[in-house]
Amino acid sequence: MPTGFSIGPLFIHYYGIILMLGAVAGAWLATREAIRRKQDPEIVWDLLVWLLISGIIGARLWHIFTPPPSMVAAGITTKYYLTHPFRCPCHLARRIRYPRCCACRCFGVVYIQSQKKPQFFLVG
Repeated sequence: MPTGFSIGPLFIHYYGIILMLGAVAGAWLATREAIRRKQDPEIVWDLLVWLLISGIIGARLWHIFTPPPSMVAAGITTKYYLTHPFRCPCHLARRIRYPRCCACRCFGVVYIQSQKKPQFFLVG
């Protein structure tokens, strides 16, 4: 079963699309509620970016401080993350989908070496 699709060197996961659609739908509903309560609806859209960034950071911290059993079985625990802050579990699991990936997908950034110049992509 496919988990996403590619646009050039970038792989878009279906769960990322679903998460973003949920965030936009929630913001749209909050905007409707703000209009109903006679508040400024633009505040919702201004806050959306900050809430998404905070949510991603919070989810990553939750994953670090409460690793799933499969990561613990592989020897990747909270202690591992604290002693190796710039290493990524995908390197250990040899599940890198991108050639010459040298930055950590754990931090949401993937570095892809191209022939002309390096390119950076945000992976959600």
